[in-house]
Amino acid sequence: MGNYGMAWIVYICASVVFFLVFWRITAFKTQMFLSYCCRAMMIATVATPWYVSDQEAVIAPALMIVMMDAITIGSDAAVRAFVPLFLANLIALIGGVILYVFNGKKSFNKY
Repeated sequence: MGNYGMAWIVYICASVVFFLVFWRITAFKTQMFLSYCCRAMMIATVATPWYVSDQEAVIAPALMIVMMDAITIGSDAAVRAFVPLFLANLIALIGGVILYVFNGKKSFNKY
């Protein structure tokens, strides 16, 4: 499994814990539309993978790739992973709106 697999396991576990905390923070009683959209965009931001480099088939979270490319190479290189991250967030936002339209009357903040 190696370091690559272990890093993904740690990242996924930390993401689940962060999402559970984020779920409780965004449990708005009156602004359910905002809850749906924030949660969908958080999942898309955290869970979108992208290729580490153009030559390798290794993937990592797109948010990390954007940040590392911006820091080490420059802002022009960060666009490479920002585009799929942006599209994933856009699709998640549309999905959040659709879920709100179909489930908006129901209370989903209960545990």
